[in-house]
Amino acid sequence: MRLKGIPRPLLGVLLAAALGLAGLGVPAAAPATAQPLSASASQSEVATAETASVDNLTPSPSPVVGFADLHNHQFANLGFGGLLLWGEPFHEQGIEYALPWSDFTPAAEGEVVQPDGSPLDRIACGGIGLYSHCPPTCPPGTGPGTDEWCWGVAVHGAGGLYDLLQMVLNGGIGHAVGGYPEFDGWPRWNTATGQQAYVDWVERSWHGGQRLMSMLAVNNESLCSLVNRRAAFGCDDMSAVDRQLQGARNLERYVDLRDDNELNGSGWYRIATSSAEARQIIASGKLAVVLGIEVPSLFDCKPNAAACTEAHVRERLDHYYELGVRQVLPVHNADNAFGGTALYNEIFAANNRIITGEWWNIENCPPSTGIDFHAGLTDDPLFQYFAVRLAGETPPPVPEGSSCNAKGLTPLGESLIQMLMDKKMIIDLDHLSAKSLDRALDLLEERGYPAAVMSHSGFHGAALPGGGGNHEGNKSDLQLERLRALGGTVAAILHQGGRSDVRTYVRPDGSTPVPFTCGESSQAWAQAYLYAVEKMQDRAVAIGSDFNGFAGMPAPRFGDEACKGDMASGYVASPGVTYPFTAHGTGAILDRQVIGENVFDYNVDGLSNNGMLPDFIEDLKRIGLTDADLAPLFGSAEQVVRMWELAEDTTAPTVTCSPPDGAWHAGNVTVECTATDDVAGLASQADAAFSLSTSVAVGVETDDAKTGTRTVCDVRANCVTAGPFGGHKVDRRGPQIDLVAPAVTTYTIGEPLTASYSCSDGGSGVAECAGPQPDGGEVPTDAVGTFQFTVSATDQVGNRSTSMSDYRVSYGVCPLYDTDKAKPAGSVVPLAVMLCDSQGGNVSGPDITVTALDLVRVSDETTAPVEDAGNANPDSGFRYSSGLGVGGGYIYNLSTKGKPSGTWALRFTATGDPNVHRVLFQLK
Repeated sequence: MRLKGIPRPLLGVLLAAALGLAGLGVPAAAPATAQPLSASASQSEVATAETASVDNLTPSPSPVVGFADLHNHQFANLGFGGLLLWGEPFHEQGIEYALPWSDFTPAAEGEVVQPDGSPLDRIACGGIGLYSHCPPTCPPGTGPGTDEWCWGVAVHGAGGLYDLLQMVLNGGIGHAVGGYPEFDGWPRWNTATGQQAYVDWVERSWHGGQRLMSMLAVNNESLCSLVNRRAAFGCDDMSAVDRQLQGARNLERYVDLRDDNELNGSGWYRIATSSAEARQIIASGKLAVVLGIEVPSLFDCKPNAAACTEAHVRERLDHYYELGVRQVLPVHNADNAFGGTALYNEIFAANNRIITGEWWNIENCPPSTGIDFHAGLTDDPLFQYFAVRLAGETPPPVPEGSSCNAKGLTPLGESLIQMLMDKKMIIDLDHLSAKSLDRALDLLEERGYPAAVMSHSGFHGAALPGGGGNHEGNKSDLQLERLRALGGTVAAILHQGGRSDVRTYVRPDGSTPVPFTCGESSQAWAQAYLYAVEKMQDRAVAIGSDFNGFAGMPAPRFGDEACKGDMASGYVASPGVTYPFTAHGTGAILDRQVIGENVFDYNVDGLSNNGMLPDFIEDLKRIGLTDADLAPLFGSAEQVVRMWELAEDTTAPTVTCSPPDGAWHAGNVTVECTATDDVAGLASQADAAFSLSTSVAVGVETDDAKTGTRTVCDVRANCVTAGPFGGHKVDRRGPQIDLVAPAVTTYTIGEPLTASYSCSDGGSGVAECAGPQPDGGEVPTDAVGTFQFTVSATDQVGNRSTSMSDYRVSYGVCPLYDTDKAKPAGSVVPLAVMLCDSQGGNVSGPDITVTALDLVRVSDETTAPVEDAGNANPDSGFRYSSGLGVGGGYIYNLSTKGKPSGTWALRFTATGDPNVHRVLFQLK
């Protein structure tokens, strides 16, 4: 709710009227209920329309198309004591009962009370009196039981003379009061106190492209306390909220039954409690309705309320969350325990005093804000006089210059913001003081929380200095940028003002898409809307209608009420809406709206009710907006759903990696992975496709090799760790070879030798295992020397290994003398030997040279040179003799001169033999 600008001289008049005329009868509408109806609502097909892209959010695979209204008080008739706004959004018996004339209503004795709580005297309708237009049937307790006349009370009174709020908002005295069937009094673009969102009218808007509506329960205790009210209602905020939330549920049921007489969800009016529900509702061609709260004393939390603790706030928030509330304004048009209210209309100073017991704490706005609004509480003596009558004291002095609220977000307000984020609710930032708003944005930015809206705003940059828009209730470029960066949504309030309030929008290229020659009309809204689109960088921008919020609606551009008289010199209206027209974005064919006996033409009637929003959009096209200009508007339902999805998103990205292929690999395995996140999008596009690898070291084989890991996050910091993924077969080790024979040792020539080896592999398996001779084969030992026996093995993936044995084949030595018989020391000792094989057979021959090396005393391994006796053994060589032994042998005549007694060994070599041999002899 946002009262449109009230000229300062009328502020005192309003307070005077409240004091002097509050006792006059203002009737109540009966609570809305639902009963089955046979009528069924038709549905038009949704056509494709151009929509704006949504920055920073991954586009939905199936984006919805249509516009959103983020600020509608459809059930305001159940607030403000039940009497301030006339007419019900629906009635079980139809429009005749929902929207009767607003001059009079039947009322039982004591049903309506005055501001002081005393019963209001009743009057009669019927006959030839002032109130001749009686309802179809007199409710129980209001008449004699006939249809001739009823007892009741005045609502707007004869000629609308008792409609004080309407008098102040529009400056006139009285108005037509005709409801059903004439509807010559309301709904009208400039009648604020008559119902503007009747069910059939909202349905027409739905046919014309509306796909989402925030239905905000609203109330104001001070307004309620100044007028007659329904005794059963009272004035407190939260009771009014409860009635309106139930009213919306009743309407949902009513529409569902009206569709096919069954409660099966087929109706076009569906309440959404999650982003998924909202998307499903819109995708199925229906209107998603988001329930919200906009009241000054949210959860009964007035400033310094002792009972308003964090525990109380959490309990109340949980309660209303269960009732389906998903959009909340922490502050409305008075300070409360959560923070300060934005200052934009002096009348709310008295409102603040009545509700909170305190006047505003006003300070000058920072020069950087450009705000020039001045709350002139002390400028109007009449205002002061009646403020004293109402508040009991004179308003305090106001500093010269601009006026801003010194109160910012309280600690409890900060806690509320955190709680709203925890519950993934839509946080409505409107009505916050500049300090409160900036701190709220800080908190949202700290958590990267996108589900924030400015649901019915104007903009400093679109306002003219000294006009009605440079106040802290409107938004600065910086505040818009911060909202845009979060992923939030802004909605431009429908009533933007006159030519002295709003700048003509000029595109960056210097062109003027919509000349501003007609104040208070669609032209005014177009300037603000285009400005918001530019500042939001083509992000979707919604409508913030404030229907039933006393904010006023765009005036017509033709007829006696054109531009509300605020038009340029020589004004000539551009072409108007031609009926019938094709609704933008849906393809529905819409003719003039017919309500009862009245036919509404946007050209001369302006935006009189919710049902004419499609006509308003058509008029925007007539004044110069292109399809591209309207794309952000028709992307607004998608934007709201996507930001809500983003806030609700607690699901980490989905990572898919290729599974093990079951095969063995000679090297490490690389796994290809992809990551997706359908809601928030990946924080890094590098994570969209990546690979993970095993890290098996050389020399290791395993059938459960595991990959590394990678953490993948979305932009909401929901993260998942990909890996480790096991089950991969990696063989980086050759087969194991067990080589038993030949061993690394010396074999005697001719000794039988059988190859013995085997190969095994713990990984891919042995493909080949081979040596010079097969396992079990005969290894030749028929020649002396050093030999190498190599076994090679290969596994199934090509890893190769070898095992080598360096073995020797040597001659045996067979002495041809008695090794135990001692010879005298110093004598010549003939040492005769033959070279023999492993069986003792003689292999000696003249071609084999046997050479003495040295002598070794066995007892201490002392060495001594060899000396032969004479020249029989030149060069220390043994002399071969065929006559020795059996078949020949070798003899060395050793001189032992100077050698002590003991056991001695002569060491010698033989041609080709890798070993040094020795024979023993004894000296005595």
